[in-house]
Amino acid sequence: MRKSNHIILREILRAQADGATLKEMAESTRINIDSIRQALLTMPDAYIDRWEKVPYSWAAVWCVVAVPGHCPRPDPQGKRPKREPVAPVYKAKPCALQQAWGARA
Repeated sequence: MRKSNHIILREILRAQADGATLKEMAESTRINIDSIRQALLTMPDAYIDRWEKVPYSWAAVWCVVAVPGHCPRPDPQGKRPKREPVAPVYKAKPCALQQAWGARA
């Protein structure tokens, strides 16, 4: 059975608030860079935060999202009371044409 690298990489990225590149993660864990890249691509909470210039290329800086816990369900006893329908206060003003016809009648 194969060991997952997700837990180790998630701990490393949470410990480094600024994120880490593939090379930095490989040096600290001694895991192959290709394995780290594949694990990060399958992690739903990992994302590329920015790109840093390295000699002759660019390196992705990876971060993870701090996922909050589930929201508690509302209390069934705390139901909102039904609101009474409110009568509209708006009264339409007659337009000029209605006023002209109203004056004739």
